[in-house]
Amino acid sequence: MSAQKLTRDQAAILSAAAGILCGPFFDLHKKIEDLIGRPVWTHEMGDKELMDKVKKLALPELLAICADMPNDDSEAA
Repeated sequence: MSAQKLTRDQAAILSAAAGILCGPFFDLHKKIEDLIGRPVWTHEMGDKELMDKVKKLALPELLAICADMPNDDSEAA
């Protein structure tokens, strides 16, 4: 079974949706600002309401990434 690497943008979306850093912090910070539509101070990332909003905004893009994953059942047991 071969693993596919995430792009930096995919890692940023996964980080934003899951709340777990999966790539460079800079990429996550930029993605959060893109999702929110304004500059975001790093201390704001500790705000639960803001991060809940980020997670909701990131979810459609994360689901699109998952839908684009190859469906290779040939290696399934």
